[in-house]
Amino acid sequence: MGLLDEELTALKDEQKKKQKAITAAATAMQEAQAKLNQMNADSKSTAARIAQLQKSAQDLLSNQDEIGKLGKAAKEEADAATTFCDDLEKALKKELTEEQRKGYAQAMKGVDSAIAEKEKQLKTLQQQTADASEAHAEARKTLSDAEADYKTALARITAIPRDIESARKRVAALRVAAKSAKEAGRLKEAYCSLLDMREALVEVDGLIDPKTAKQLTDALGGRWDKLEEAKQEVAKAVAALEDARGELSPVEKDLHDKRQQRDADIKAL
Repeated sequence: MGLLDEELTALKDEQKKKQKAITAAATAMQEAQAKLNQMNADSKSTAARIAQLQKSAQDLLSNQDEIGKLGKAAKEEADAATTFCDDLEKALKKELTEEQRKGYAQAMKGVDSAIAEKEKQLKTLQQQTADASEAHAEARKTLSDAEADYKTALARITAIPRDIESARKRVAALRVAAKSAKEAGRLKEAYCSLLDMREALVEVDGLIDPKTAKQLTDALGGRWDKLEEAKQEVAKAVAALEDARGELSPVEKDLHDKRQQRDADIKAL
């Protein structure tokens, strides 16, 4: 029996070693498969990016001819306009005095300066309007959150009677179940019901405690104050936004009119 025991022990040890080797090999295969999956995913992502870049390059190449034609036409027009300006300036220098030319240039500068000033004012008002709009949106969100918090607090208070009755019924049912199990000798069941009853009694004590109702009432009052404050902030934000839009509108119209009037003002110089 000694030799058989030794051989059996040796076989068991060898089996353990093989099982360990199999487990290690399986783990290695899993890790290799995970790496392979990640490499496949990376390869697909890279291929998609390459395809996107190739398409962008093809689009750019297809537009180069059109860009070249348009650029050539624009260059020709610019060259012609430059030549025309040079010739016109030479001709007008002969027909207009230097004082006249300076006067017209100064007058045009005044017209354009008024437009530029109005554009600057418009940009400032546009930013103010955007800021007011953003503030209004934030105030509306704060109000929405305050309304949700108030409704949640109110729901907790209105649920107290229902929760108390539900907890009372649970205690009563557990008491009946525990008593029945004890009388029938089902001690394990009776003990489990006892533990449940203890937890249910804690819940009942918490619900009927006057402090609970007071805490919920105080919380509701706090939510109400925040709700009213949020409403006031929304009203302020609405007024600020309306004021900003009210200032913006006439400036937009004035700038539009000045741009439309520019040619007429220049002709009237």
